[in-house]
Amino acid sequence: MAVTDIQHIAAGLEDVRRGIKSAYSWRVENKLDDNTKIIVNDIFDCKNLPILVAVTKSKPVNAIIEAYRCGQRIFGENYVKELGDKANDPRIVEQCPDIQWHFIGHLQKSNVNKLINVSNLCVIQTIHNASLADAVNQRWSSSKQLQVMIQVNTSMEEAKHGVTSYDELYTLANHIARNCDRLKLIGLMTIGSLTYSSAAGGDNATTVNCLANDISDAKVEPSDCGTNIPTNPDFVKLCQFRDQLQCEQEFKEFILLSMGMSQDYELAIKLGSDCVRVGSTIFGKR
Repeated sequence: MAVTDIQHIAAGLEDVRRGIKSAYSWRVENKLDDNTKIIVNDIFDCKNLPILVAVTKSKPVNAIIEAYRCGQRIFGENYVKELGDKANDPRIVEQCPDIQWHFIGHLQKSNVNKLINVSNLCVIQTIHNASLADAVNQRWSSSKQLQVMIQVNTSMEEAKHGVTSYDELYTLANHIARNCDRLKLIGLMTIGSLTYSSAAGGDNATTVNCLANDISDAKVEPSDCGTNIPTNPDFVKLCQFRDQLQCEQEFKEFILLSMGMSQDYELAIKLGSDCVRVGSTIFGKR
């Protein structure tokens, strides 16, 4: 990363924070949130605003330190080795004592031990089967439960990981709740189709109104909203799965949704996202 890119991290963070605040305000004003009485004031003071995970894949340590200096505390990495190297880097340890790491990439059982040893590991967002959940649960030794999310393959693409049906989701969530006492299920995560993510650059209120009206039954087709207006059925499906799961007696506690990246985080928030994963908008293209 060039020095000029480092100098623009503060502006990138501010732009994203402004976008999060604006999108969440829209959601509240349009009564798409459970808590419609929230008054959104300063972005740093409103605990109800969606979580920003700053994705630092392939970014150098000095970029992370600069973002931390600008007030960012939650960071995400895709690869276990890269996360370990950065989290245990003496500069990060010394200058970023309150950093929180989310693992957001594909996790293999062979890498669980390495991941568990990462300093300040806060959340694993990509638990995709019971075997992986068991491996993480077995190796997590802290007295505090490790927070995890279940990855949902909403686009049903073969190249992506995650459960693909509500039955699979319920079975895995139930397994974690009953058999993994060292883990705490806090949410659902999806990556979604690149096609819909790329189209989100032109989203507007009409798009979101069309989709929001269909969240309850997830009957969404791109043609429903007009040929020139983008939609994102992946986000709608994740919302539907969350709503179904919270109707189950054993999952009454609120479940977060992690959906939305640099291209589509504002649309994701309008549709109900509680956590967005943004990298290039903050740090520049890889």
